[in-house]
Formats: sequence, structure tokens, C-alpha cells
Amino acid sequence: MDNFIFEEELKNLKNTFYLNDTECLGYTSKELEHTEKEKGFLIPDMLKKMYMMIGKDSNFMSGDKGAYIYEISQIKLINFVWSLKDHIGVEFANYGSKLVLIKNTTYRSPKGADEIRYVTANNQQWSPLCDTNSEIIYKLALNLTSNMTNVLAVKGKNANNTLDLLKKQWDMSEIRSFDTGFDMKILYSVANHLLLIYDDEEKDKIVISSNDDNVISQIKSSYKTKVLKDENGKKTDPKVYCTEQSPETFEDKLNAIYKIYFGVKINPLKKSVPENLPEEIKKFYQLMGSKRKIFESAYDIPKLKDIKIKDGCMVIAEEEQSVCSYVIDIPNNKVYYVSDDERIEEQTTIGDFLIYLLVVQGTGFMNTQAFMEATEEAKKFFNVFKSNNTEIYINQKRGILGFSYDEDQVLLMANKDEVFEKFIDDSGIDLSFE
Repeated sequence: MDNFIFEEELKNLKNTFYLNDTECLGYTSKELEHTEKEKGFLIPDMLKKMYMMIGKDSNFMSGDKGAYIYEISQIKLINFVWSLKDHIGVEFANYGSKLVLIKNTTYRSPKGADEIRYVTANNQQWSPLCDTNSEIIYKLALNLTSNMTNVLAVKGKNANNTLDLLKKQWDMSEIRSFDTGFDMKILYSVANHLLLIYDDEEKDKIVISSNDDNVISQIKSSYKTKVLKDENGKKTDPKVYCTEQSPETFEDKLNAIYKIYFGVKINPLKKSVPENLPEEIKKFYQLMGSKRKIFESAYDIPKLKDIKIKDGCMVIAEEEQSVCSYVIDIPNNKVYYVSDDERIEEQTTIGDFLIYLLVVQGTGFMNTQAFMEATEEAKKFFNVFKSNNTEIYINQKRGILGFSYDEDQVLLMANKDEVFEKFIDDSGIDLSFE
């Protein structure tokens, strides 16, 4: 694809984003020449064209869901190893990995051809080649989408039919310099200030964005949509936040989790529990002892009749393949992680560990599960407390229980799909179902 078409498409994206005739800020040819002299290498033509047209426009150059495209002072040469050692690479952006535009000087591509690869921090691994025009256009479109005031996911029984309807109704054109070889499309309408990204691999296959509130209102009234971003819309009603009292004691937490899992009146075990067990373990078995699901899930927990205590120690949970287990040292009130070659004391209490264990067991039998970003806004919909150094999320009224899966995500669980559907509608928080 020649530079003329690439330049034309950038102009179309600019006129789609801005409601008025706004001139994007770019670098001057003198600024680019100065950078080339300072760094000692020539900036590839494709990047030079991009920087001259939009290089100082923050709406194009970065976005929450897009890529961070470097200022010209930040671009640099990459020294490759192995099979790419004869190639010249210019690092110009970051999208989780470094984005490097490579000029192939030897083989595989026509002489002088450009390609983009994703490169790891040590410059020793790279992704398969990507078409230069397509990658740059796609990252710029993601950035613009992130910076629009309105972003919607448009739903339909058949995504391709819905896409065709939107294209006809809103006079949308397809970006000509975008061709990844996958089922992806970028469409725009300058007249209606609409940008659309279609990706068949994504849960939200059709994502449409605009700075024109009126156009977005019309699409909402004509199609089933999910709001991904609405900076001009109404704020979350505080009434839908979690206002119930947080469970404080070990017994309170047990009861709350029991009700979310089983949704029935609490029915304690009628059998007697051995008196020589710690108080928290006795309460655990008295409440959960009749619920088979609890004992055969992510971990195998011994049923009441199978409890064995040896040298004051009790195996409370064992991984399915018996690779590791958790042991409670009853006389010393300590919890240990045990594997074939190590025994590590857990920095927790018996009660906190049992609550953590009980929550993790839900991953084996709760009917619907989803990931949520761990944000301060998300926490407003839950009572959050720590057990075994893990944040537990609970909303008894909604029937949702979860725990921090990693630093960025929370795994939520519920018994019915409708629970999550209502949560999404009330909160505006997007959940990822995997």
C-alpha cells in the first residue's frame, strides 16, 4: 500500500474523531531531520509520514486500550540477534511488547520492504511479521477508540449481518490500508463521526465509538448495545453499590459464603465433631460437613469420617494429583504448605486459611464464573476483606463471591448467568467470561 493511501486514511480517521475541522499537530520536517542527525539513523518513511501528520496529537498517540506510540525523541535502533542480525529495526511503540519496524535488507521480502514485529525486552524473541500499514492503522484506531467520549459494543445474533446493517445505515467505509489476514475490519464514517472495529476473535465483536452523542443515542435505540464508555452519561447510582454490613467474624464469613453457595437456610451438621480439633475447624465441619461439593473440588478436603491426626498434624487440603497439600499443626495453631521436598509455614491463621480454602473450592462447582478488573470502582460493589493474604470479594444480596486472581484481576462466581447480567447493567463494569 503506497504512502498516499496511508496518508488519506489518517486524514479520514482524524475527521472521524473530531467533530469540527481540527488540525492535528505533527512534527515538522526540520524536527525529524534534527532527530535523525542526533540519533545517527534515518527514520523509515512510513513512520516519518505518521509523525509529520499526527505525531503530537495525544488522541492518536496513546490510549487506555491501545498502544503507546513514542515521541520522536524516544525512538531507537534495535540490535537483533540470530536470523534477524542483518535487519535494521526501529523501536517506535509499546503494546505489551515492543513494536519494531524492520527494514529487511537481505531475504524473505522484496528488497527494502518494511514489516513490524513484536519484540521482547531482551530483543531475542519476536512475533511473526505483521503488515506495516495494518499494524499502525490498527493501533491508531484503538487509541482513538479509547479516547472517544462514547464507546459501545453492538450485539446481534449474527455479527456479520449486524456489521452489514451498520455499514449501510451509517454510510461507513472500510479502511483500505488495513489487511491482517484475520477476520478483522476497521470502518469509519466521516459524515457521522463513527469509528468501528470488528474482530471475530473478541467477545465484543463489534465495537463502535464516537464523540457525537446524538449518533450514539440513535444506535442505542436501534440495536442491542452494551456501554463500554460514556463520559457524558449519567454516573453510577450510589444505590446500586454494596451497602450491606461486611462479615467480620470467622463464623459470619462462613455463613455468608454458605448462603451464596447453597442459597438455602443454614442447616448445621447433626453429627458430633471431634473435640480435639481447633475451634475454627469444628465450626467449618459443623456448617459445611453435609455439603459434598465443598470436599471434592479444587482441593480434596477430608470428610468428617476421614479426618486423621498424626503427631498433632491434620491434612486439611490436598491437591488433586497429590502433588502438594496443606497441613494444620494443631498444637501450635499453624498452617503449612507441604510438597515432596519442602515444608513452608503459611503466614496466616487457621481461620483465614479456611475461609480462603472455602472460596477457592467454589471454582469447582459454581455455575458461572467471570474475570473483573480489580479497580477501586469495582470494590464499591462488594465487601472486601483479606484471608490468607488474598482479597475476598463478597456481595450476599447479589449472590456473588470472588477472590483476587492476580494483581489486576478478580475471579467472580455466581450460581446463575442472570446474576452477572444484572451486575453488568447496574455497575457498567465489563466482565470477561473465559
